[in-house]
Amino acid sequence: MEGRAEAGSELFMPSAEEYRQYAAQCLALAQHVSDPDARAHLLEMAQAWRELADKAQNPRAPKKS
Repeated sequence: MEGRAEAGSELFMPSAEEYRQYAAQCLALAQHVSDPDARAHLLEMAQAWRELADKAQNPRAPKKS
């Protein structure tokens, strides 16, 4: 996976901006998919990437319910 590399025993995690880029890629793909189930899945994935971006940007924020 891009954005994730081992540095010794530590892991490098993607930045909030990288998560947002992944979300944008999912949204772009969703616009070009004709299958409604695939589109829905891509939109769900985009939402998950956005939530990860929010957590990466503000890791101490309370969880959304």
